[in-house]
Amino acid sequence: HRQIIRGDTYGPNGRAFASQASAGGEWPADLSGFSWTCTLTKDAANAMDGTETLSVAAEVVTPTGASRALSVALSAEQTAALAPGRYGYSIKGTSGDVAWSPETGDLDAL
Repeated sequence: HRQIIRGDTYGPNGRAFASQASAGGEWPADLSGFSWTCTLTKDAANAMDGTETLSVAAEVVTPTGASRALSVALSAEQTAALAPGRYGYSIKGTSGDVAWSPETGDLDAL
């Protein structure tokens, strides 16, 4: 379960929003051949005003090995537009007709 602070920046110049193979899930052996996306979708029970769906690119930090990792960058404007409350999120990679979703879950926008 993740949390995002509305109005904060995430990525190289802000808070960390990273996903690592060591955290579990099934991951491809090499992340570099994929286009990665992180999608946040407002929970149906969240009646607060704000962004319904936000999709951003995820960057490969470590492409191979036990510590394979991706990083997600979100601007302060993007996080400020999120509705307070619950969102679902997924990190998905595609390469041709191959797709991987190594991490999915819920997050709270605070």
